[in-house]
Amino acid sequence: MADGLLAPTVGMFFHTYSVRGVREWQGQIEEEVEPGVYRVQLFSWIDGRPTDERTLTCTEWGSVMLFDNEDTWRESGNRLDG
Repeated sequence: MADGLLAPTVGMFFHTYSVRGVREWQGQIEEEVEPGVYRVQLFSWIDGRPTDERTLTCTEWGSVMLFDNEDTWRESGNRLDG
């Protein structure tokens, strides 16, 4: 499940992190396939373009930061890169 108070919701953006705190994936939740299983669109860390679509369970998220909108998500990514 997500860290903090937010639970994954369709339309939200996210960054995931390994147990070492290394960024792994960034994307947007497109669909809740079944409870706790989500289809997500992943985006490139290099140029932000869509890459793969995957189906992830809550246990596969690891540590995740969720964002209500694209602007906040992008700002967070820019801060991490800065």
